[in-house]
Order: sequence, then structure tokens, then C-alpha cells
Amino acid sequence: MSVSTQHARSHCSSNAGARPPLLLLLLTLLVVLQLLAAGATPASAFYVPGAAEKAYKKGEEVKFMVNSLRSSSEMFPIDYSKMPFCQPARQEFKEESIGEIIWGDRMLNSLYTVRMKEDVKCMALPDCDFIANTETIRRKESKNLTKMINKWYRVYMNIDNLPVFSTNPESTQMSECAKKLGKDVKIYAQRGFPLGVPAKCTSDRAALLNNHLDFTIHYNHDSQTTSTTAEEERRYIVVFIDVKARSIAWSDSLECNSQMKVAPEVLAPMRGLKMKNVTQNKATVYWTYSVKWKENPNVKWATRWDFYLTAAAAAAPAGHILFIILSLMVVLFIGSAVMGVLLRALHKDFNRYNSEDPEDLQEEVGWKLVHADVFRPPLYANWLAIFVANGVQILTTVGVVLIIALMGFLSPSRRGALLTTMLLTAVFTSLISGYVCGVLLQYLNCRAWKNIFTCSFTLPGAMLLIYIFILIINKAHGATTAIPFMTLLEMLTLFVAVSLPLTVLGGSVAFRQQPITNPTRVGRLAREVPTQSWINQPIFICVFWPSVPLVVVVIELYYIMQDLWEGQIYYSFGFLTVTACIWVLVCALVTISCLYYVLCYENHRWWWIAYLVPGGAGVHMFCMSLIFFMSHVSVSSFASAVLFFSYMGMVSYMYGMAAGAVGVIVSIVFVRRIYGSIKID
Repeated sequence: MSVSTQHARSHCSSNAGARPPLLLLLLTLLVVLQLLAAGATPASAFYVPGAAEKAYKKGEEVKFMVNSLRSSSEMFPIDYSKMPFCQPARQEFKEESIGEIIWGDRMLNSLYTVRMKEDVKCMALPDCDFIANTETIRRKESKNLTKMINKWYRVYMNIDNLPVFSTNPESTQMSECAKKLGKDVKIYAQRGFPLGVPAKCTSDRAALLNNHLDFTIHYNHDSQTTSTTAEEERRYIVVFIDVKARSIAWSDSLECNSQMKVAPEVLAPMRGLKMKNVTQNKATVYWTYSVKWKENPNVKWATRWDFYLTAAAAAAPAGHILFIILSLMVVLFIGSAVMGVLLRALHKDFNRYNSEDPEDLQEEVGWKLVHADVFRPPLYANWLAIFVANGVQILTTVGVVLIIALMGFLSPSRRGALLTTMLLTAVFTSLISGYVCGVLLQYLNCRAWKNIFTCSFTLPGAMLLIYIFILIINKAHGATTAIPFMTLLEMLTLFVAVSLPLTVLGGSVAFRQQPITNPTRVGRLAREVPTQSWINQPIFICVFWPSVPLVVVVIELYYIMQDLWEGQIYYSFGFLTVTACIWVLVCALVTISCLYYVLCYENHRWWWIAYLVPGGAGVHMFCMSLIFFMSHVSVSSFASAVLFFSYMGMVSYMYGMAAGAVGVIVSIVFVRRIYGSIKID
């Protein structure tokens, strides 16, 4: 019988048939988990169909582009074109996707020239007026440039669509700096090269400007070139780029030329280009570079991204595999408790409640006692439906993106593709959000179109408010992550013209369907909830239970945060998918375990408990980000700290919604299953 409409609506207004077997649901999830675990390896970067290799003949110019400057101590990427570097007379910006724009990438051409297999001993940057450029730095940009050097800014570059890396990022000066500061020298590669050597790393406390770059470009034959191919017809591909930045105080005669071999004494720290000498008109800034080509026959076009993906700390498979094993042990432990203890207890309850023996039916005890109240809609039932619908939208978005990534359609060569895919998927999954919201609103007898419209604004509205706050801070600091007004208008158009109508369409489809009926009738008067045990107290429910699912994903979250903060490329989607499946399973098992004890203690107000048991971990995640911030992040400004916690606030908010949706949906299935299996007089 369905819940009394008048009675149910009082719960909304005051504050606003198929039943899948539980065992089948759990077994299905376990089978999917096993299949994914069997193929769980770090996702390699392979190219999608149509991404043909780009090959060059000897002497042919290779595309060279520069990107934004980024720092591990600041969250404000700076546009290269606004820096006091020698720039081309005609700047050509790469057409960016919406994901690249949001991420802060601003790629443009540069004066650096690289030709296939043509070594350059030393070359001054062509078409650069060094005297005028030095005067610009001295008069306008000296303080800002020194400040950016002291904040560890790095210059990002791309050659043939591959990011330039420093495989030996710690030069002599940087190693000495690490020792002085009591820091360990990082052994993994870093993207880009340091803008200079901070003042605290030099003996006379004078910041050095890195004005010389040594490029080592690895190449291989393309797939069409064989040993019999004529030399003039052979074509080559770029497979890796290494750069070493140096600070050299060139004399005005500029010893740099094509025959030169840089002597060690020229590169010594005392010969470095000091910013204070530039400011005091004692030195001229000469931008120079060298190019060395090195054959690497072991790397093919399809695998040339492998180094970049394994350079990150998160790419080491040992840590992922170990934690997945530990997570599976958690699943087995909780699953054993649920299937061994809880199911055995339920089986005993079913036998007693369905018994024909009058002595067994003499007194109703335990969870059967609340059969007339267990399906009573909760307070703020409309908001519960909205939050669960938004959580399902987040879960669907993440699931679709992971599937696309595992299929190889999110190659790292397509910068911004991941962010663009997430944004577009979130927009189109509004249809699912509206449908789920409509189904739950009818189920709780809170059917109203205003709730559907509220659902369409709850998730994107909260995200938009936080993002506008972030946008204002980025704009004030001149960061490239401050998206242009037209991009913001495009995002708002996506919401108004696509997301909102799809949400309404989903709600309309749900409202046309018959409401789901409950297996038991709801009484007129709500039963008083007796005093609860300590295990059902709000503090225990909100602190202990949510921490269990979070433990399953904490290491993977740590890897993601570490890679993003240090400018690395995270691409371990295989491990991430397995971890996500384990997380969903643990959320379900933990919620069922808690819910059983809540019902056994005759507490029929389980709806919000089912949401908070896994969903409360959003607060736990935010606290975890605080620990990460204190232990791994060393920002140099209050604004960067505000941005960090604003981003983590958005992530924690979405995590809580997604986990809460899992809890409520599993709980509805569980409660309907057990109460539909007993006899009610």
C-alpha cells in the first residue's frame, strides 16, 4: 500500500515494483570488482583513432610553443606573454578547449627555433633586442621577476605537443639550496624549468635568473621509415624532451656561438646572472639556448607519453596495488560481518516474524516493531530527494568519465580533454538527476515542480558561487585561471540552455510514472523513538561510520592531490576505477550495517542517517585536505591558501553528495527487502 498522501505531504510542507535481492546486488558488485582488478594496470597513454603520428624530415622545423608559468608555492599561473621575455612580433595563441582555459593553459608561439636532428652548440634568441629587453626588465619588471624567482615559478614549454621536462631538476645551486633549507632533493622529473635560483639558495642572497636553456631532444624513426629508406626520405618523430636551465652572466661580447663549448667555469654559481646586477644596470640579459638531438630507438610514437605518466609519484604501481589489497581486506571484513552476522540475524528474525506459533507472535520486538513507521517520509523529505539526485548525477559523471578514460579516449596529448569531458558529462547527466529526483519525490509524496527546479540549481549553484569567489581572487592576481567573460558566459549558457531543460525533462518522465508502493502501511501517528544505544548516537554515526569508506580511497586521493599540486600528470585511471568500485561497495556495506542496528533499536528515522553514514565523510575529506596542506603544501601567500581550501571545499561537497546518494539508495533497497519478507497483521 502507498503512504498516505495527506500525511506524507505534511512532512514536506512542514519543512518544505521490483525489489532486487540484496545478495544478488552484492555478488554482482563483487564480480565487477574482480573483473576490473584482473585488468588493473596503470593506464598507458595511447592515441585515439585519427591521432596520426607527426613525423619530420631532417632540418624541418619542429613546432615549439610556450605555456603559462606555474609554482608549487603559489596557485596563480602567469601568462607567458605578459612576462618580460623576448616575444615574437606576431603572437599566435593556440585555440584552447574549455578545459584548457579553465585549467589556465595559455599556449603561444615563441622565438625558440628547433630543427629536426640539427644540433645547436649555443645560440642567442633570434630577433631579440637584448638591450631594450633588459631595459624593460630594469624599469618595470625587476621586482616582479625577482619575486617570482623566489616563489619557485617554473616555465612550461611544449615541443611537438610534448611537455618539456627537467629530468635532473636539481642543479648544483638547487641541491645546495635543498641542503640549506633542510629539504630532500627530489629525484623524480619535474615539468618545465625553474625561472631562476631563489635568493635564499645563493651565498650572497642574490636571486639568479635562468637565461640559458640546454635542450636534449630524443627522437626515433617513424613507422614508415626502414633501413632501406634513402637518407633524404627518412622521417623522424620526437619522443621526449629534457631541459636543463642555467644562469649565465654573458659579457656584452656574447661568447655564445655555434662552435662554442660551454666551459664549466662559465656555468659556476659565481658567474650566474644576478637580478640585482640587472636592476643596477651592471648586466645585460642575453637569452640563449642549445639543442642536442639523441636517438632513442626504444620509444615509439604510441608509447612516447609513457615517461611523462610514470614520472609522477602516483605512477608507481606498488603503492596502488598494496593499498588495493588492503582495501579488499576491508571489503572482505565488512562483507563477512554483513553476510555472516547480519544475514544470519535477519534469517532468524524472518523465521520468528513469519512463524505460525502464537508464542513467537506474542510480542513484536526489534525492527518489526516499527513496520508502521519505517516508510514514514522524513523531515525535509524534498531536500533529501534533491541531494540524492545530485549525488547520482556526480556518480554517473565520474563513472562515464572513467569508462571513457579506460577506453583511451582521454589521451594526455589532448590537453584539457579530461576537464572538458567532465563538464559536458555533468551537463548531460542532468537528465538522470531530474529523473531520480522525480522518482524520489513521488515515492515520498512531495511531488512539486519547484523541487525539480531546486534540484537543477542545488549542485551547479553551489559550485558556481564558490567558483565565482575563486575567479575574483584569480582575477585580482592576474592568473590565467581567471577565465575570460565569454568562457564564463558559455558555461552559464550550457547550464541554462542544456542542463536546466534536461533536469525538467527527467522530472517530467518520472512524474508520468506510477509511484513506487511500499510493502507496509504507514500509521497515522508517529511512534516515539526510544533512548538509543551509544552506537546510534549522532556523534558516533557522524564521526566513525563515514571514516570507513574514506579510508578506502585516502591513498588514491593523496596521489591525485600530490600530482596536481606538483604539476605532474595523473593518469592511473585503472587503479582509480578499481578503487572507486571498492569505495561504492564499502559505502553500501557500512550503511546497511549501521541501518540494521538503527532499526533494531526501534528508530524509524533512518532516512537522513542513511545519507550521513557515508555522506558525512565530506567533512572528513576536508579535514584530510587540511592535514595534506600542513604536511605537503608550502604556499607563500594567504590568497593561495584560500584558493586551496576553496577547491577542496568543492571536492568535499561533491564527495559527500555522491556518498550520501549511495547510502540512501542502498538503504531503500535493503529496508524494502526485509519488510517485504515478513508477515504484517
